[in-house]
Amino acid sequence: MGIVERDGNVVAEVMQNLTYANLKEMVQKYVDEDNSVLITDNYKGYNSMKKIIGHIVIDHKEMYSYKGLNSNSIESFWAIIERGIMGQYHSVSPHKLPNYVAEFVYRYNNRRDTEFMFHELVFKLLQPITL
Repeated sequence: MGIVERDGNVVAEVMQNLTYANLKEMVQKYVDEDNSVLITDNYKGYNSMKKIIGHIVIDHKEMYSYKGLNSNSIESFWAIIERGIMGQYHSVSPHKLPNYVAEFVYRYNNRRDTEFMFHELVFKLLQPITL
């Protein structure tokens, strides 16, 4: 499950069970419910979200945008993960999937600051290995 702020950062977690309760918990943890609108696809687990936050459903069988609002940002993030797994890792075990998702979240959230990412990588490579 993932949440992305328009032109902002993403939060993503691997969930064993994609239920309304789990989705609600994540929304309440990461989203300012009073000043935000949740834009989702038509997955049934989102149906009750309107109880806690403004909610717009984009049914891709009918439309891809509603008054300029869409789910393109989060869908693009999932596409980055899919291409990364297929092109770089080729396969991922369910056990390690949270680590891969965390890597892609990190990359996405730091995508505009490539100098920071390079320096952080070099810094981490120079740290002693602890076993």
